[in-house]
Amino acid sequence: MKFNIRLSVFCAIVFLMAQPVSAESVFTCPDLTKAVQVADCPTVEELKHMFSSTCGDAEINSKDPKVSGMCKSFEAFKQRKNTALWESVDGEFMGYVTCNVSAAEIKTGKLLKMSLTYKGVMDKLICTYEGGTELSRRTRQSCKIPGAKLNLEFMILNCPDGGKTCKAVCD
Repeated sequence: MKFNIRLSVFCAIVFLMAQPVSAESVFTCPDLTKAVQVADCPTVEELKHMFSSTCGDAEINSKDPKVSGMCKSFEAFKQRKNTALWESVDGEFMGYVTCNVSAAEIKTGKLLKMSLTYKGVMDKLICTYEGGTELSRRTRQSCKIPGAKLNLEFMILNCPDGGKTCKAVCD
């Protein structure tokens, strides 16, 4: 009797080990109405300090295209850097969202597109909403967006139906 139980357990283990392991994950863009702001917006004093720290040396910054545009004026800097960290309700997606409009207005943004970029060993899923809000998720899994257009180093899928068909499959 003991032999039959051991043989049955052994056979079950061998059977389970022979099954393919699927580590496939499906990701959809989060519902922006449920996203939460997890950091405070910077104060005007903090923005002014960041402006002088970032844009203080006009000669150096005029040569750096990443910095020169936002360093033209404090208003241009504020437009770009007045942001706070937001997360999806499950914490899987996050992004720096503008503080120049109200949270209530941000939460009304409809999903426009899902995109995927590849950088080294990391894939980055980006969900873009009306008003320019973006929440992203980084993963070491290899991802694809079914039906997406391949554009150089990234994939883009427009989501006209509010995201019902927008999904990324990662493994």
